[in-house]
Amino acid sequence: MEIQKYLESNTKNHLSSSMCSLLAYVLLMSEEVLDELNLMMYRTTLGSHMRLLPAVRCCRKAKLCECYLDDTCCETVALALQIPNSPLIELDMSDNDLQDSGVKLLSDGLKSPNCQLTKLRLKSQMCFIC
Repeated sequence: MEIQKYLESNTKNHLSSSMCSLLAYVLLMSEEVLDELNLMMYRTTLGSHMRLLPAVRCCRKAKLCECYLDDTCCETVALALQIPNSPLIELDMSDNDLQDSGVKLLSDGLKSPNCQLTKLRLKSQMCFIC
């Protein structure tokens, strides 16, 4: 609960790459389950918020919208879905340019008997010019 309060109170502060890594480590080592991990809530340098991504393993809801996720990120999320007793029940990966390989990795994670996900969001805001 203290980690959740810290995260909620520091959404306006800039987090360095090393702070993101440290925060992910603390979350992973903690016995607490984070209610929500929203990567867009934190002011970081481009790509630094990816260092928080391993924390999806210890949260109920993960909002990973507009985070420029690549295959490595999709693999991290897919592995989180496959962990026994995973607390992850809601996942929002909207507005990421997921390639076929990333979607395949996610699909493999969703097929796991350990996957507890009840809500998945993958919408894209692609514009087509005719």
